[in-house]
Amino acid sequence: MEQPLDWNTLFLDPILAMAKSVVGFIPNLISALLVFALGYLAALLTRELLRLFLKSLSFDRYSQQIQLLPSGRKAGNRSSPPANTPLAWPIGSSFFPSFSLGSTS
Repeated sequence: MEQPLDWNTLFLDPILAMAKSVVGFIPNLISALLVFALGYLAALLTRELLRLFLKSLSFDRYSQQIQLLPSGRKAGNRSSPPANTPLAWPIGSSFFPSFSLGSTS
């Protein structure tokens, strides 16, 4: 004699378990969004403070004297620097060491 199928166990329990895991994930998602937003605001604040600091030091004029930036280009310009500036490869390879020219890994 076979036992009748328990539809509650077959269908409702997996759906409730999935809903419980989704609801349990929401606090983690909110925390991640909060950390991202705070990091983004900190980056904006840091960029603005650094821009004002370099402006107070007349870094544009000094960087043109040592040919850090091409003449006619300002350090406050938001466009990305060309790849042939003197510090492009050292700075790029320090942030992305796997892309440096001498990497064998």
